[in-house]
Amino acid sequence: MKDAAVKDAAENAEKDSPLTETLTTPCLQSPNAQSPNAQSPNTQSPCAQFSCPQLLSARVMHQRLDPKKNGFSYGVYYIAIPLASIANGRLGKIMPVNRFGLHSFYSKDHGYRDNRSLQTWIDDRLSEHGIALPHQVVLITMPRILGYVFNPVSFWLCYNQNNELYCTVNEVNNTFGETHSYLCHPQNGQPIDKNQWMQADKQFHVSPFLPREGYYWFRYHITAKHAQIQIDYYGKNNQKTLITTVNGAFSPLSRASLRRAWYKTPLLTIKVITLIHYQALKILGKKIRHIKKPDPHDRKTTKNQR
Repeated sequence: MKDAAVKDAAENAEKDSPLTETLTTPCLQSPNAQSPNAQSPNTQSPCAQFSCPQLLSARVMHQRLDPKKNGFSYGVYYIAIPLASIANGRLGKIMPVNRFGLHSFYSKDHGYRDNRSLQTWIDDRLSEHGIALPHQVVLITMPRILGYVFNPVSFWLCYNQNNELYCTVNEVNNTFGETHSYLCHPQNGQPIDKNQWMQADKQFHVSPFLPREGYYWFRYHITAKHAQIQIDYYGKNNQKTLITTVNGAFSPLSRASLRRAWYKTPLLTIKVITLIHYQALKILGKKIRHIKKPDPHDRKTTKNQR
């Protein structure tokens, strides 16, 4: 169903990119080569590293395929936080929590965005869809930089008692201050396989150049050392329109590793929001139609159908 040539998409992105960085992010195999519901014995388990916060040094790639091509790739870094490390104070020994710093983490940037805990929010998301509560949750997100953050998407990884990844929640933000989450859980109740694709209807306005219609395919390959996530968007007539990948390596989070990440990519979150607006200007220059923002749906979580 998904048309081919992820490699060609990356090459086209490199040609169109305003950045000097080379597109090295490998896309995952498309579902037309592997059934979205196919299973293999390759279930995904974190090792003991996920008992402590991690730094995820990554590259993000976007490739628009229709109606006109536009692509870019850039280096970023995320923090991967076991929710337990917030409660037990381990994260606070590495970076400020709910207070200002060069790097900081604020609970109000996620979940209910009020006094309720992040654990309560993720438990409620799973409960409302009849999914067993997680044994461990790891939140992959960008930290605040000098008090500022914009996270296009944060990934909540839910693990069962066997340390298997069995559910994810993709918390998406747009530049209008709105948020929506896409919950992915295999229909057969089994852990998420690294070759498995899950489909969810698009229910949230993100880009003013893409209508709120169609659907996403999600895939995750998470190990103790690496994270590889791919989200493909299909518009009307089942036309593949956008490929997004996050590909990176984990290392222990520490004050020293955060300093190194800062020196490599200073002002990370300002870079992200600046590039979003720069790409919008590029797309306008290609005369792609601007779409007025619709009113948001009342329901804030969408679960995959396949």
